[in-house]
Amino acid sequence: MENTEDMTLPYVFGFNYVDAPIITDLAKYSALLIGGTGTSGKTTALLALLICLAYNCSPEKLRILIIDVGATDLVAAGFNKLPHLLHPVIDDADLAINALLTVNEIITKRLKLKRENPTAFNKLPRYVVVAEELLVLIASSGSKKKYLVSMLQKMLQHSRHANVHIIISALDPTKACLNGISLAPVDTRIAFRCSKSENSRTILGETGAEKLSGNGELLLKSNKFSELQRLKGSFIDKSDVPAVVEQIREKYDGDYGDHDFVIRDFNELVGDGTTEGIVYNKTAEKTEINNKQIAKTILWALKNDSISTNRIKKSFKMGWNKAEDITNKLHDLGIISDLDATNSRSILPGKFEDLASDAVVFLENNGYSQEDIDAAFACRK
Repeated sequence: MENTEDMTLPYVFGFNYVDAPIITDLAKYSALLIGGTGTSGKTTALLALLICLAYNCSPEKLRILIIDVGATDLVAAGFNKLPHLLHPVIDDADLAINALLTVNEIITKRLKLKRENPTAFNKLPRYVVVAEELLVLIASSGSKKKYLVSMLQKMLQHSRHANVHIIISALDPTKACLNGISLAPVDTRIAFRCSKSENSRTILGETGAEKLSGNGELLLKSNKFSELQRLKGSFIDKSDVPAVVEQIREKYDGDYGDHDFVIRDFNELVGDGTTEGIVYNKTAEKTEINNKQIAKTILWALKNDSISTNRIKKSFKMGWNKAEDITNKLHDLGIISDLDATNSRSILPGKFEDLASDAVVFLENNGYSQEDIDAAFACRK
C-alpha cells in the first residue's frame, strides 16, 4: 500500500483484483472525468471522493465547490455541512455559471500571484471544483452556453497551474453533447459501465467500458499507469454520509468561512473584462487558426528530442505568453514531459503508436495524417 502521509490530496480510486487499494494524490492531476450510465456507480464514486478528501485534508489546506444541477444527489447527501465548502452546494444553473466564472477569475489572479510572489501562492489552499452532471448544466445554460463552454475549456487548460483541480461527472457523455469541449487536458478518467462504445470512447479515448458489469466496476485511465486499470470502485452508502460529515466537522472544529469567495453576477463578470482570455464572441475561424498553430508545433516537436518554451517562441516568432500556452497544450496532450532542471522538456512519444489517442485525434482534426506524423518522427536524430 502506498504511503498517504506525503500526499496532498489522497484519493482511493478503488480496489484491484486482489482487493488492494489503488491510491493516488489528486494534487498531481489537473482534472478528473467520471462518466457512465445511470446506476453504474459514478455518483457513489463522487460521494466517496468528497468524503476521502474532506476527511484527510483540513479546510485550511483544501476548499471545495460543489455544483449539482439536475440530479441533486450531492445536495440530498448532506454535504452542505462540510466545513470545506466555499459555498453551499449549488443546484441552480445560473448560479453555477456565475460560480464557475468566479473560479475562473480566481485562477487568473492566482497565476499572476504565482509569477509575482511564489511564496504567497504556495500558502493558498487548493481548490477542488466538482461539477456533477455536467451535460445537464450545459443543456440548462441557454443563451450563456457559449460562455460556459469556452470558460470550462480555459479552466481545464490552466487550472492545474493555479492549484485548482476540476472534477466533472457526466451521464453517458458523447463528443456532440460536450459542445466542442476538448477533453485533452483531462489527465485522469474513470469510466463506469456505459450504454454504448461511443460513450466509452468519449471518456477513455477507447472502447471497453460498455462491457463492464456495472455495480461499481470501473476502468481507470491515468498517466500513473501504462494501461487501463480495471477496478472495483470505492463505496459509501448515501445514508451514511451525514454521520461521516458530522465526524469531519468535529475533527476540524473551527470557523473556516472563506470570505474571499463571493460569487459575482454574470453581467458584472462579463462586463468588466474579468472574463478576458475566454473566447466568447471570437469566430470559429480564429479558434481553428490557433489549433492549426498548435498542431504545427506538435509536428515540429516530434522532430526533436527535447524542446522549451523559449525555443517555441524563437522558432515560431511569437510572444512568450502564446508560446507558454502552446507548451501547456503539448504537455496536456502527452507530447512533452514536465519541466526539468535545465528548463527543457523531453519529447515523450518515440513513434506513432506512443501518441495518446487525444493527440492523434487533435492532429487528424487539424489536417495531419499518420504519414505526416511518421515523417516527423523519422526526422528525429
